[in-house]
Amino acid sequence: MNKNIPTALIQISIGTTTLLLDISSNQIIKFFVHLYPQIKSNKNNKYCARGQIRLRGNTTKTDIDLKKQTFIISTPKKRPALPVICDMLRGAVSQFLPLSNIFLMHASVIISNNYAYIFAGSIGAGKSTIRKLLSSYTSYGDDSAVLELIHNTWRVYPSPFYETTKCVYSGKGMPIKGIYFIQKDTKTRVQKLPASTAYIEIAKNLKHYLIEPFSIKNNVPKFKTPIGMKVNALCEHAAKHIPCYTLNFSNKNLAFWKKIL
Repeated sequence: MNKNIPTALIQISIGTTTLLLDISSNQIIKFFVHLYPQIKSNKNNKYCARGQIRLRGNTTKTDIDLKKQTFIISTPKKRPALPVICDMLRGAVSQFLPLSNIFLMHASVIISNNYAYIFAGSIGAGKSTIRKLLSSYTSYGDDSAVLELIHNTWRVYPSPFYETTKCVYSGKGMPIKGIYFIQKDTKTRVQKLPASTAYIEIAKNLKHYLIEPFSIKNNVPKFKTPIGMKVNALCEHAAKHIPCYTLNFSNKNLAFWKKIL
């Protein structure tokens, strides 16, 4: 963060794009207000999002004042504020990145021989398991994959956010060998997906966009905003130009990795 920038503005670089984000803007506040019920209903109330961080007391508290359009997080002094800030920023920037041909997927990323392998799936699908099994390889993210379309070619970039492994990733953009939609199983199976099915799977595994721009009903994405329409176009292009597969794998060996390679 640049110390010369006003405190409401945060400069963040993702892919080849640098954003100057005003976390007090109406659009960001609207996103946080929409996100708040999900945070509040989470039994493991670990993160809260708002435009201001306060360290005090022994409890986590979130205050929203719609009239003043403020969104404030109070978090215990013993709990680092960095995870809170990163979770807040990741959600906020996801609403702007599509304008720069970038979107975020709920995925882990492994680099091998200068190619990126993206493993996407919901919570518990095995993203962290695969990252641990392939710990000898470079990782570009354990919870977010940053995909950017450059001159009709897709590349993946390191996640700049503090994630489950408590680190921020670094490195240059890499071409994508494939996106694998994962599921734990006793047997290893890899199956190529047609573009129409891959499009649905990519949409189902987007990071944060399900909150505001669109929803999915009966496996059909419903896009509702201009940003949502841009995300839709990017998903369709990615499905047509990036090889996509389903991957059933066992967490007991590397048979899936040998089959992929």
